Amino acid sequence: MKKYRQILAANKGLSSLYCAVGTLIAFLTTLNVHYFQNVLDQLHTLTLFDPTLLVYLATLILIPIIGYFDEYAKNKLPERIYYGIKQRALEKMDTIEYQHVADRSLGTLLQLIENGASAGRDVVFAFAFQVIRDLAPTLLFSLIFIGAISTKLIWFIMFGYVLVFAVTRLLLKWLYSIKTTLLENQETINQILTHSVMAFIVYRVTGRYRREIAAFHQLSENAAANKTEMALIHESFFAIFALLVNAIKGGVIVLVITHHLNSLSIGALVALLLYIDNIYSPIAIFNVIYVQAKLDDIAYTKLNTFFESLDDQGMLDTQRLKKPLTTITFTNLRYANGSQLLFDKVNVQLEKGQIYYLIGKNGTGKSTLINILMGFIKKFQGQLTYNDQTSDTFSLRDLYAKTSYLAQNAPVFAGTLRDNIDPNHRLSDLQITAILEQVALAEDVAALPAGLATEIADFGANLSGGQRQKIAFARLLADASHTELVIMDEATAALDKQSRTQILTNIAPALAHKIVLIVTHRTETIPQGANLLVITQQQIHQQIKQ
Repeated sequence: MKKYRQILAANKGLSSLYCAVGTLIAFLTTLNVHYFQNVLDQLHTLTLFDPTLLVYLATLILIPIIGYFDEYAKNKLPERIYYGIKQRALEKMDTIEYQHVADRSLGTLLQLIENGASAGRDVVFAFAFQVIRDLAPTLLFSLIFIGAISTKLIWFIMFGYVLVFAVTRLLLKWLYSIKTTLLENQETINQILTHSVMAFIVYRVTGRYRREIAAFHQLSENAAANKTEMALIHESFFAIFALLVNAIKGGVIVLVITHHLNSLSIGALVALLLYIDNIYSPIAIFNVIYVQAKLDDIAYTKLNTFFESLDDQGMLDTQRLKKPLTTITFTNLRYANGSQLLFDKVNVQLEKGQIYYLIGKNGTGKSTLINILMGFIKKFQGQLTYNDQTSDTFSLRDLYAKTSYLAQNAPVFAGTLRDNIDPNHRLSDLQITAILEQVALAEDVAALPAGLATEIADFGANLSGGQRQKIAFARLLADASHTELVIMDEATAALDKQSRTQILTNIAPALAHKIVLIVTHRTETIPQGANLLVITQQQIHQQIKQ
């Protein structure tokens, strides 16, 4: 249970309250049966204010009242656990080593988090807490009160335990194997659905939807058959369980009739039959929820492996860059991606006040160099220094605070246009309008009825590709006034030639006193006299465009 400790620690107070109240309800319910027995036995001699009757009535009143207040924790706690696990996943994303995320597809990672959060909640809340606050107390209190009625019955009850447990375990092994198959089918079904939605255009153009639909149909048919089989096993399980418990009840009545328990009163016999339900029902419930908990534990273990992935030490360090950035230097850089050598003894220096254009054929390492520069890739030979500090001697958070980064697929978020351009709300409308002019977006925004207050759909679904890219450029400029390093990785790919040239020309003055690195394969937009960094044959050659 080590992997669940953080969940419990984060909800210590509410968890303790929930378990304590559940135990109290279990005690009062069992006590109610005990006093019901006494009321039956003393029915003709009881007075209105007899303590036995008053305690019995008090339990009848207290149980629903406490049960009402129990609903608070019963509803809040599972949601806190579920969203707490998801928040932990977000926190892990903030610090995890880059490669642990890069090696997974987005759909797979989202599914891992969703399934793991649900599974972790169910293991803790639906299994562990139910055992601690419901099943174990009910079983314990019932046995204590049965022992008070007749100690002879304890051995008979224990024999019944062994019989019920053995039979139900056999059925549940069968059920577990079916549920395991169902879980595997459901994971594959979810993967097909996720990939089919995320790769909509590719699947439609290539005709892959037909193949995926056929696979989805077959898997869903198998899942439906497994669900039906599970339901029938569940029903047979509870039917056999009910027969066994009724047989035990019948055995108790036989013992009374045959005078082996001739000391029992009518009230004691009725209470005993009620207690039998209380002590055997927990076994049935435990076996069922245990099977589900084992499956949930598999799903949460996968997510926990993600939680235990190594953190990027640079995201945890607190050391700051000592001075404003003036130079970034690669010295004898050597890096191989698997067996492919990308850089070999590269020596390059980037200086403040200069714009550098990084060019090279596909696969030569342009994006890889950016990933090294940004601290995503750590395992390289040579040295990378920012001013006079090596890349492993300061916090990456401090570097990112000084960096404006724009990628080819720059995200546009659900919210207003203003929020997308200036998420930190540091600029006036006039300043944002000036930025829109620089990125050739001012006319488009002026034509919108709500202007900067226009709502943008998630991922910019109600915008063209060019508009999304221009908004990303506007966000870069809004941010660049507070940063020292600007990186653009194929940032103009979605723009036409005229827009690319216009935007790059317009934003140049705003970047004049920064270190600027622009990754591009469109050399026609690079102005004469620009600094070129040309990647070829594992080297980076610095040139001036003629």
